[in-house]
Amino acid sequence: MFARRHSKGFTLIEVLITLIVFAVGILSVAGLQIISKKTNYDAVQRTTASMLAQDIIQRMRANNETSWATYINEDLGGGTLALPNPDCSAAAADCSPTEMATYDLYAWEQAIDGASDGNAGGLVEPSACIRGPAGGGEGTYFVILAWRGVQELSN
Repeated sequence: MFARRHSKGFTLIEVLITLIVFAVGILSVAGLQIISKKTNYDAVQRTTASMLAQDIIQRMRANNETSWATYINEDLGGGTLALPNPDCSAAAADCSPTEMATYDLYAWEQAIDGASDGNAGGLVEPSACIRGPAGGGEGTYFVILAWRGVQELSN
């Protein structure tokens, strides 16, 4: 009987320690989940930016090389461009290469803002520009995209 009386309190302490260890484990898993969601969101933004950069590059390649100067030195993002006239999105539209370049920039800005997908597929507070040789033509072109991410990154 004497041994039985002392073991009751010891079992209660074991249960309390187990609960504390379990609670710390659950909090650690919750913290890991939060970090995972932030990192995944940033990865989706980087993937979207990469696809959008590839989109404008393909639009430029599809257009006539003589109109590439139209793509250069445009500061885009935040709805800075209005729908150009003529609207080259129509299949029957007869647009010159320069008019097509103007429409491409408008459509691309809509895509980076997410306006073309009902504000669902763009970047967060985007800004973009395209740099290249003065006057267009052959050379190296740079598509630069910036947006506000969840986590601060270094260069």
